[in-house]
Amino acid sequence: AHFNFYMNLVGLKIKAALITTIYRKTLTVESTKLNSEFSFGEIVNFMSTDTDRIVNSCPSFHSLWGIPFQLFFTLYLLYNQVGLAFLA
Repeated sequence: AHFNFYMNLVGLKIKAALITTIYRKTLTVESTKLNSEFSFGEIVNFMSTDTDRIVNSCPSFHSLWGIPFQLFFTLYLLYNQVGLAFLA
């Protein structure tokens, strides 16, 4: 439960930062240049779908370093319990 809470908290902070950055950029760019390069739908897509994909990658990044650590720790504890039989 703590892991899920903190991953959601980090995800919300990342999402807020990305959406704020995109929104701030759209406000500073000239409207004629903005309309010629991106449509309104593309900007909304950047602010919703693409930021969701980035936020959803947070647990995957955590798993990248966490799973090898958990595997090593599990094998170590198993070795303490049963000795060299953990290799089987």
